[in-house]
Amino acid sequence: MPASPHSSATIFSVQPGTTSNSADVKQLGTANLAGKYSLVEALMVGENSYLIAYNPPVAAADAYQVWTTAQFLSLSKAKLRIGKAKDTLNFFALGNLSYLMSIPRRMKSSLSIELNQPTPES
Repeated sequence: MPASPHSSATIFSVQPGTTSNSADVKQLGTANLAGKYSLVEALMVGENSYLIAYNPPVAAADAYQVWTTAQFLSLSKAKLRIGKAKDTLNFFALGNLSYLMSIPRRMKSSLSIELNQPTPES
């Protein structure tokens, strides 16, 4: 989700609606942000929700823990130094561990994954 150039985020609650194919969306409030982010991605670690926000001018990402109360977001002391010109953040899990992959803008159009299929033995 692209981040707003403003220094605050609007927080919404999204729950299943009372009828099929509907949602109950409520604005909860706002939370201050530490930078102007170009990318914001959600990450679950155990029972905790985080937003990882990439800040291009400092070539790093901030981690915010997400709360359901009026605090909503709290900035972690951790800075993820992921480098310049990233336009994709991808979180994935292997086993029980979470990983972050960042892709630079220049590689996005040529990024491919080759899957090797086993060949039957003759």
